[in-house]
Amino acid sequence: MTSQRPLPAPGTACLLFMISACGADGTGPGAGMVSDQLGFNIGHIEVIHDCDPASDNPGDFQGFVEIWRDTNPALGNEDYELITASPRRTILLNSGESASGDHIRAEALVPRDPARPVMVRGVFREMDQDDVDAGTTLVEVIGWDEARSCWQTGGVCLPTAGAGEHYRTWTHEVYTRDDVWNPFNSNDEGCRFNVTFVTNIGRP
Repeated sequence: MTSQRPLPAPGTACLLFMISACGADGTGPGAGMVSDQLGFNIGHIEVIHDCDPASDNPGDFQGFVEIWRDTNPALGNEDYELITASPRRTILLNSGESASGDHIRAEALVPRDPARPVMVRGVFREMDQDDVDAGTTLVEVIGWDEARSCWQTGGVCLPTAGAGEHYRTWTHEVYTRDDVWNPFNSNDEGCRFNVTFVTNIGRP
């Protein structure tokens, strides 16, 4: 089962607000640095088999994304905290259908601080009565490279897509079982789908 992390509690949300306020008045992490707007969302969703039996029973697909920021100024000693997250949204899709997940999106202003990278986390899964049937999780660290003057992940600068923004996409395939007809098994629907996660970063 995919591990889950709860969204910030009201007290945490208040703390995050205060952290943001400190940054705004020039006293918080990244004060005095150039900042960029980071966006992270679920992009295209393609369902080959919807993981639920019967043709009139669509799959209950749930997705959400999160942005985390390192709060430890020591290089190599990352201590990430959640700074923003999308709501958990459900999309009903039958086998052979596709959809856009652009509305499942989180955004944050991040300083160009090489010592404090950010981490994006995206989750997409098919649910059966509040239990995870199948799913995938993306976790990627994005950091500012001062020498190359770019945001990079995995040692590679994010490519420019136009208008000063840099994009990166990751496509995950979830394939847990084939679609087979079995009169003695009502749960014989195949489970196979693709989801693309998208990040873009540029000047606010």
